[in-house]
Amino acid sequence: EHARECKLYGLSGMVPPLVHPLMDRLFESWDPLAEDPRKYLGILETWMSLLHNETPVKYLDPANPAFEHCLSQYEKILWKVVIPRIRECVMVRWRPQKYEPVLDMLEIWDHVLPAWASSYVTADLVLPKIIGALEKWEPQKDTFPVHLWLHPWASRLGPKMDALYPSIRYKLSLAL
Repeated sequence: EHARECKLYGLSGMVPPLVHPLMDRLFESWDPLAEDPRKYLGILETWMSLLHNETPVKYLDPANPAFEHCLSQYEKILWKVVIPRIRECVMVRWRPQKYEPVLDMLEIWDHVLPAWASSYVTADLVLPKIIGALEKWEPQKDTFPVHLWLHPWASRLGPKMDALYPSIRYKLSLAL
């Protein structure tokens, strides 16, 4: 409602100390894998319209020490409140064979996640879990075919999927 005034008077700098505690409480029990991914979408859309930069950055590297200084106030909320919940759920409880919850969330949240955040979730959270699942995958014993849980990620991971194929070929050659 007051996005123009926030930008005009530079009020976005006042947001973190006021909003972070509220967002922390709101998201602390949020489970993006078990709940409807649309649950907090409206809230994020509102904050994005108020606080997001006009010129989005395609990729930021969270490992870079200057990373947080490059973020808009909206992106700081995502990085400090939302992404940690996603990280915890993906790294601790998610199984790549049940790809739907994470993939659905990413697709539904595509317009509220900056490109760098989406890339971080897929490359730094999802891909390592897929690699770990492939290491444990036994083609002769597993009843759920590997292509059914890998193929849905092809459009998101793109060329990063190429690193998975040698392991799959090797395990299949051993199984034959």
